[in-house]
Amino acid sequence: MEILGSKNPARDWPRRLVVGLAALQLADAIGNALVSRRDLSAHLDHLGVPNRLRPALPVIKGGATAATSLVTFYAPRLISA
Repeated sequence: MEILGSKNPARDWPRRLVVGLAALQLADAIGNALVSRRDLSAHLDHLGVPNRLRPALPVIKGGATAATSLVTFYAPRLISA
């Protein structure tokens, strides 16, 4: 079973999108680990993000990505049913 390839590319786009979103999430996590806390704090201050919300940002971002991945993966089945 191939992860990114199939005999019917039209049916394979949801899987490719999910894998692409997972790769972007991984790149985002690596990028966040490389940014200094001082720079990140200054950026969040500039955006007006409340201090009490900041510890929850990784969970919110991860949950949003997971939800998007699930909807993308299952939506073609729901639409064609």
